[in-house]
Amino acid sequence: MIQVASLYIAPVKSLALAEIHHAYLDKPGVSGDRAFFIVDAAGQLFTQRKYGPLVQVRTSYEVTNGSLELTFPGGHVVAGVPELGEATTTPFWDDRPVEGHLVRGEWSDALSEFAGQNLKLVKAKTAGASFDGFPLSLCSMASLHALAEAAGAAKVDGRRFRQNIYISGAAPHEEDTWLGGKVRVGKAVLRAKMRDSRCAVTTHSPETGEVDMNTLKIIASYRTDQPKEVNFGVYCTVAEPGEVAVGDEVVPLTS
Repeated sequence: MIQVASLYIAPVKSLALAEIHHAYLDKPGVSGDRAFFIVDAAGQLFTQRKYGPLVQVRTSYEVTNGSLELTFPGGHVVAGVPELGEATTTPFWDDRPVEGHLVRGEWSDALSEFAGQNLKLVKAKTAGASFDGFPLSLCSMASLHALAEAAGAAKVDGRRFRQNIYISGAAPHEEDTWLGGKVRVGKAVLRAKMRDSRCAVTTHSPETGEVDMNTLKIIASYRTDQPKEVNFGVYCTVAEPGEVAVGDEVVPLTS
């Protein structure tokens, strides 16, 4: 039986993933995922691509009451319900404008001190607006095992790929065969849209942000059916909203 093995969200885009045990999936994706993002002094999106150690900042977000907690290396914690300030618009990939509000208080100060430059925390105005391509990503644990074998490693930490959903019980890269169809995950139904093309961020350690594995070269070396991009996992949209929890059954649908 194919099951949900683990669930993750990134309450703040590019900071550490937060492992969760249950979630509600809706059109914007996983509730609470990428609710916030970071911009630099010029108002440009600031991510792990620009500063790898961002992933060292642990995050926790309670959607029901709006409480956010950031834990920095060394133990400094900033927690509470962020107070929203002035409106701002940030260009994302392909110059897609994302509206939001600057967060007041010590959140931005703490991030700026950590990164050594002037940064601002922003809360997206609309849930799901801070995605890169699609609101959800999914991958099988067997795909991770295949990558580890190709790399000659005992295991590969799946957090480097920043997937929302990992599944067990499927064959390596079986998720690719679901493209164009639907799959029931818990009480939600997802539509598998396209392979998830990968970038250099996957070469970074999910613990330190340092480059520690040539994932792109390794994936390309054994996934010879790839198109031009290096792909790992699949992007999904939500066809039918619903609850999902670790251990729930995953069933590819014929229609």
